[in-house]
Amino acid sequence: MTISRSKNMNVPRVAIVGAGAMGSVYAGLFAEAGYQTSVVDLWHDHISAIGKVGLYLEGASGDRVIKGITAVHQVADLGPIDLYVIATKANGVGGAAAEIAKVMQPDSLVLTIQNGLGAGERIAQSMPIDNVLLGVAEGFGRSSTLSAHSHTHAGGAISLVTDI
Repeated sequence: MTISRSKNMNVPRVAIVGAGAMGSVYAGLFAEAGYQTSVVDLWHDHISAIGKVGLYLEGASGDRVIKGITAVHQVADLGPIDLYVIATKANGVGGAAAEIAKVMQPDSLVLTIQNGLGAGERIAQSMPIDNVLLGVAEGFGRSSTLSAHSHTHAGGAISLVTDI
């Protein structure tokens, strides 16, 4: 997938909405790939710790601390974003989509990645689906029990669904 770049930035901006175990892994991987990465979550201690000390990832892909990730509690605090990745639990997809819809640019992309179906319908209640990609996560083993920490247990796959 090619991500367009924000008009005044040299690096594409990616926001992971839902920074639990899987969202944190996505954030870490995007940041390591050179994208300007942000995480949005209501978990105060987690967001605070990521902002102060970085995001600690451990597991199958190695152990490391990734710094430079912007961590906020509200999507509206971020400014223009090129790609929003909704990584909430299934019951948080609708609320995340509604918040993104308030601030997204016409050329922003939204990728939802859950371990179940129904996300497309929830997103469609808040925004047009022209720029929405639906992903289904399967076979991932992740856990996150400490602030700013995500552990990978096993590999997995993201399948993109062509019809919402």
